Amino acid sequence: MIHKKGFIAFLVISIASVLLLLFDLFLYDALIYFNSPGAKVAMGLFIYFVLFIYAITAIIVLIHIAVNIKIIKLFAIAHCTTITLTVLFFTYLPFTETYHQLYFAIEKNHLNETIQLYEEGALSQIGIDKYIVPYRLTSHTGKVYFFQDEQSINALFTIYKGFHKSSNILYSSGCDAPTVDNNYFGLCRCDTLNINKIDEHWYTITTTY
Repeated sequence: MIHKKGFIAFLVISIASVLLLLFDLFLYDALIYFNSPGAKVAMGLFIYFVLFIYAITAIIVLIHIAVNIKIIKLFAIAHCTTITLTVLFFTYLPFTETYHQLYFAIEKNHLNETIQLYEEGALSQIGIDKYIVPYRLTSHTGKVYFFQDEQSINALFTIYKGFHKSSNILYSSGCDAPTVDNNYFGLCRCDTLNINKIDEHWYTITTTY
């Protein structure tokens, strides 16, 4: 027999996790169209508020598990698994090479089409080097940065932007791997940069700031 309180708690944490993931996926869309300093500050505060609410929800559920562990053993496993996977997604998974490889394999065609659209002058420009991506899932922030010199065209897609790290996919039309320093694409706040080649002209960069 299904324990009613255990099921309700599992439903609550599952819905909270899904809402948190959806919020994380689309939170940068608002900043594309409301790009003022005030909007950025408000969004930053709102992000912390959402994370605080999720943390409180998770703590309440964990307390419920501890109090009722003897009668909701199966739900306890489900609760802990849901919370653990959610936390891992935000703190670990997007920064692994496995995630980079999988992401690139899924979005490779869209990434190449974005480069082609840039060369044709068909992208919507919102800054000196910033453009709105035509395929939303190619960038966590909804933007792509382009830099063009005499030797190559370079593009930076942020596939996940965390609080202290960012996972990026870099395109460079040159024959050699690009030399990336802390000023590359405005990455002046970065302390470390790790670059790995995943395909011809394509690289992954994990930045820590």
